[in-house]
Amino acid sequence: MDDITVRPALPKDAQQIAKIHVRTWQHAYKGQIPDDYLASLSIARRKKRWEKILAAPIPGTRTFVAGQDGEVIGFCSVGPCRDNDMDSKTGEIWSIYIDPDHMKHGAGSALLKEGCNYLRERRYKKATLWVLDTNEKTRRWYEKRDGNLRELLKQIIETDLSYISCGIKSCSNFLRGHMAKLDISIKNDRYKKVRGGSSRILDISCASCGEHLCFYQKDGPGILKRMYLDRINGLTFQSTDILGDIPQLTCPNCQRHLGTPIIFEKEDRLAYRLFVGAVSKKISK
Repeated sequence: MDDITVRPALPKDAQQIAKIHVRTWQHAYKGQIPDDYLASLSIARRKKRWEKILAAPIPGTRTFVAGQDGEVIGFCSVGPCRDNDMDSKTGEIWSIYIDPDHMKHGAGSALLKEGCNYLRERRYKKATLWVLDTNEKTRRWYEKRDGNLRELLKQIIETDLSYISCGIKSCSNFLRGHMAKLDISIKNDRYKKVRGGSSRILDISCASCGEHLCFYQKDGPGILKRMYLDRINGLTFQSTDILGDIPQLTCPNCQRHLGTPIIFEKEDRLAYRLFVGAVSKKISK
């Protein structure tokens, strides 16, 4: 670890971060995520997303890069916790990726330590991170270091009142939006018929950062002004008929507010009214 340096990421790092992002996904998630999706990952698209993120970071977030011999070999992003069940005093390790050719040399530990330092400075009391249930190699890494990791966090993020504890979460439904694509079928009902009988499945993404949000069955022609809840695949919210129980539509990556829940009175259907220019779409099926 002695020859590994860590610093805040700069816009000029976008190309290498994007390369690591794609390569690591294709390496770590092979056999866990459909091969066609992994093959479709684009370094060029990721670079554009990272250029935007690094040029105008979300307040309260920070991305760090690890370098060795002048080359960026990994990155880590941290910020406020994005889980709805956690309070505002909880931080999160949003992501941590090491180039497959440079794993097991201490870059991950160095990035984790720097990210935790940042969370300490912002006076978070605890932090979480997510790991894919089926990603056994990464889970073993965390589980093997669970005690050491908690002790490290205790040392790094100690505050006047308490110290941070790291809640390592597993998520069997991680990337469920992308996985749901395999199971989507067109619904044939009165709503489809009244709109002419033609439908298509759209891949919906955040227009700001490009993050995948869900798949959506668009019935009939016309522009996409709203998304009916009974046509959405991939977003998780409690089944309800009460408008007030539906959360606002926000991007899980950049936190941009994309739409608001409404009742489409003509059909008495719950939907998200999309803000102009909030989402991008492409035909998936």
